[in-house]
Parts: sequence; structure tokens; C-alpha cells
Amino acid sequence: MQRIAWLALTALLLWGMPAIAGSASDVDGDGVPDNLDNCSLKFNPAQDDTDGDYCGNICDCDYNQNGAVTIADFGQFSVVFEPRAGGRIFERGPDGAEHEWGQVTAWDAPHHLAYRWHIFLDPGRATTVEVTFEPSGVGTRVRLVNDGFEVFGDGAGERAGRVGDAWAGITDRYRSSVDGEFAQEILNQ
Repeated sequence: MQRIAWLALTALLLWGMPAIAGSASDVDGDGVPDNLDNCSLKFNPAQDDTDGDYCGNICDCDYNQNGAVTIADFGQFSVVFEPRAGGRIFERGPDGAEHEWGQVTAWDAPHHLAYRWHIFLDPGRATTVEVTFEPSGVGTRVRLVNDGFEVFGDGAGERAGRVGDAWAGITDRYRSSVDGEFAQEILNQ
């Protein structure tokens, strides 16, 4: 059971961390808030979207060019989580380009996983994530701690709150995907 819990949470960590809706931030600095930006990670103040698929030309999501953005387009991405301390966490796009998301700092499957997480941010603004798995009754107790938000200065509290909301959604999906007892602890410090 503990191994299934480890694999299920690892999958959700890799594919379940969507952009945080409602953000008033502007990560790419183009003057368009992230929650309205059709390409929030690349500077595109004009918001051009020639094919009308709601994904800006600069980062068009219709990778198979069939005229629609579907799950098939995202199947062309792969997420690599190198299973060792010092391992990279990165996404590889259909064009082979790699985008760094973080670095594994501890890997002791199926008991403990820790990493520095800076998806879409400068690595100097990474937070830390630590996940432990412990037998508990008929199931597994999972403890997830995400901290280090002080790198965001005055916005640390807001950022920790938004990330905490995202983790709550991910852990809810995780809980529903595994059998047995599940206990959740999320700390945003």
C-alpha cells in the first residue's frame, strides 16, 4: 500500500500542479495579469492568438495542429523526475526543449521525497517540498510540507496561501485515487 501511495502522489505532483487561478501576479511582466494572460510565461503584451484557440501565438498549445487543443496535445510532453538526490525535475516539450521545474534533494522510495520547486520561476526563488509516507492502520499517512516562501518577500503570505489551495486540490485528487485510510497535512510556512 505504501508503494502505491508513493507512486500515486508522485504522479499527481508531476501532472497535477496547474497554474493557480485567480492570481493577480504577472510572471512574464507583459502587463497582463496571469489569470487573463493567454501565455503567462512568455512576454506577449499584444496577446496575439491567430488561430483563436485561446493560447497566444508565442506559446500555442495546439502542438499537433489539428485545430483544437485537446489532451492529445499535452500527451506530447514528458515530465522527468530523476529518482535520486541531485536529480533534475523538468518538462520536455514536443520540440525537445527542456524546462527546469526543480531539483530532488532526497529520494528514499517509498518513504521520503524532498525537492526544491521553482516551476516557471527563477531557481533562486525555489521553495522546498518534503513528502513522507508512513504506514498507518490499513493505509498510509502522507505528510506534505511546502515551505521557504520567504523568498517572495512581502508577497510570501499570499503566495503560500495560493500554493496551499493548489496542494489541497492535488491531495484531494490523490486521496480519491488510493484505497484505504488517508491522512493529510499541508503546512505552508
